[in-house]
Amino acid sequence: MSTVSVIIVNYNAGVILNEAVNLLLCSESVAKVIVVDNGSTDHSMDEIERLSVYQSRIECIYNKENLGFAKACNIGIAADAESDYLLFLNPDCLIHKEDIETLLACMKSSPKAGMAGPLLLNPDGTEQAGGRRSIPTPWRSFVRIFGLLSLSERYPHLFSDFLLHQQPLPDVPIEIEAISGSCMLVRRDALLNVGPLDEGYFMHCEDLDWFMRFRQQGWQILFVPEARVFHHKGTCSKTRPVFVELHKHKGMVRFYRKFLRHQYPLSLMWMVTSAVWLRFGLIAAYHGVKIVGRKLRLSVEVDKDIFRTSASIPKSNNLFSPKQVGIIGATSLVGDCLLPLLKKNGWQIVGYSRNTSRLVADGVEWQELPPPYQTSFPRIERGVSHWVCAAPILVLPKYFSLLEAYGVRRIVVLSSTSRYTKNESPDPEEQTMARYLAEAEECVQTWAENHGVEWVILRPTLIYDFKRDKNIVEIARFIQYFNFFPLLGKASGLRQPIHAYDVATACMAALQAEGAENRAYNISGGETLSYNEMVTRVFAALGRQPRFLHVPLLAFSVAVALLRYVPRYRQWSATMAERMNQDLVFDHSDASRYLAFKPRAFVLSSKDLST
Repeated sequence: MSTVSVIIVNYNAGVILNEAVNLLLCSESVAKVIVVDNGSTDHSMDEIERLSVYQSRIECIYNKENLGFAKACNIGIAADAESDYLLFLNPDCLIHKEDIETLLACMKSSPKAGMAGPLLLNPDGTEQAGGRRSIPTPWRSFVRIFGLLSLSERYPHLFSDFLLHQQPLPDVPIEIEAISGSCMLVRRDALLNVGPLDEGYFMHCEDLDWFMRFRQQGWQILFVPEARVFHHKGTCSKTRPVFVELHKHKGMVRFYRKFLRHQYPLSLMWMVTSAVWLRFGLIAAYHGVKIVGRKLRLSVEVDKDIFRTSASIPKSNNLFSPKQVGIIGATSLVGDCLLPLLKKNGWQIVGYSRNTSRLVADGVEWQELPPPYQTSFPRIERGVSHWVCAAPILVLPKYFSLLEAYGVRRIVVLSSTSRYTKNESPDPEEQTMARYLAEAEECVQTWAENHGVEWVILRPTLIYDFKRDKNIVEIARFIQYFNFFPLLGKASGLRQPIHAYDVATACMAALQAEGAENRAYNISGGETLSYNEMVTRVFAALGRQPRFLHVPLLAFSVAVALLRYVPRYRQWSATMAERMNQDLVFDHSDASRYLAFKPRAFVLSSKDLST
């Protein structure tokens, strides 16, 4: 039997490290789990150290300081000289024993394979970018940086993307240029042939370096779609974003100079290198402003003494109470509007959120969301029959077991009209999102029908609330910063913005309306207006004269491509601009009939947009 040693480099990964290690220990193929700690300060190693006392397969190695990913991996390699394969795993990756066996079987059947990687999934179940990719050559980087991917349909060989997650998922393992360094199963013979990781990289791009060297020595790199791993990306790096981005960009420049500088014209290399550092400058500036803003907000919050000790509400003695409701995503945009509505109408609320440590009870029994796909729970003393998922619908399948443990009888779920508006988008990412929404709706319906649960799916149009939304608020902020707003053409496409409070009202009605169950409803705003008019009203609410800059599509595409390197605008695309002239209108007559849905018109005031 072939054995696997797992090497995990830890730096302040928190509780997810313990979860990752415990999953690994479920596999009989795992001979050893080597955790190399890079000077963590968050006590993430405490539980691993206790576990190692009675688990001989765990070995802990402590570095006095953060030596970087490559050097720590090499320390882990030196600590094991027996296993046939080495699995390099990030501490925020959760891999089950079946997926380890799948990777191992693929490697055994492919003697020329030097390493293999799984299908990486985001916590919401969607495929994560970077799990399968091509080498990001200077030309491919140039195409991506300057927004030329839209030309890939006509010239696929010239303007292709190096990220392959938008392409159809293969049915069988395939050879590719690069997988992700977050999860790599490596053949020991190949490692001995190629050599360890290049410690000249502190973090990021050392995996690309390794992939190049493996392929130069004739070893194949396989992508194995049957093996699936959930990657909670950024767990170890979220507290030092600028530090991480600095080394990511330094690593890319080192990679270019080491492998590709003689294959491309000096002018192109100069442009790409300049773009790399320009991107870093934008990201660093963004994080700098964000950190200052966070400190200012924190000081105000402390002065107001708003952090109070959480207290639980009295629990019902009945097994079920028709006025008890559970909410997943209780602190979301819609959740914030839904909580006071439910309390006003006499509901007792169990609110689930990812982090409850700073939440005030105020009539809500707060619970932290369990790990995704957890199948066993502490004894639940009473049932909660009614539930609302105010989080994205893609999240819900991970918590079906939680709902079943409470004895769910009716569930109200928020989807989006984007499943229709983005279905035929020229942007592959938007097409993928539309497909995922449709699949998630089908998944919820199938699960509910199989478990005798009544379901209601609500598909809102463009949601706003003047404070936290990513639509009207973003438009207002752009106008406040630049005193103009760019439009593509006449921007005559029709819109029906819907207030988050009206979405929450529809959720509450759907919880108890008779005859409304087992249906999906489109819910739109109470007024239909053009995109141009919608933005004009934002100008008026801010007390400013409308100033529009009509921009050609090509210029818009280039501007958006550059803005996407600022994390705040990462989700922007030229396709969003093109939709300014498309009608995105949905009939909500069914919701009016079954849910007594009466949304408000789109009315703004200066008070709404004040910060």
